[in-house]
Amino acid sequence: MMILAHLKYKRLNPDAHLFKMPLFPWTDYLVLAFLALTVVVMFFSASTLIALIFAVIWVIGIYGLRRVQQGLKQRQS
Repeated sequence: MMILAHLKYKRLNPDAHLFKMPLFPWTDYLVLAFLALTVVVMFFSASTLIALIFAVIWVIGIYGLRRVQQGLKQRQS
């Protein structure tokens, strides 16, 4: 998530930089590719597949709670 946030931030604020990330944006895409490869490798083992399934459920749950929280804030406004 941090890498995606960094890509979005740099896209929206191309001139705002206190510290230039070396080889931006290639390093961001390299990290995303590595994480995707890690997820693919996790599919091949039963023990890591269980962890992957719970991780996906966790991320979906957190996303759902965030959407509910945003909906409640909009209703209060």
